[in-house]
Amino acid sequence: MATPEVELKRLGSEYAEKYGFRDPEQYVFKARKGLDREVVEQISWIKNEPDWMR
Repeated sequence: MATPEVELKRLGSEYAEKYGFRDPEQYVFKARKGLDREVVEQISWIKNEPDWMR
């Protein structure tokens, strides 16, 4: 019996072969790791949220 990691890799390769497509990731905003006030403010600014929601 294969390990769970090996099984997951096998499933991923079967998916690519079966469906044959993959879209590259295109981010509107990619934050750094972690969540703090600055990241929340950046997200709110991108979403054009009013100041009282920040």
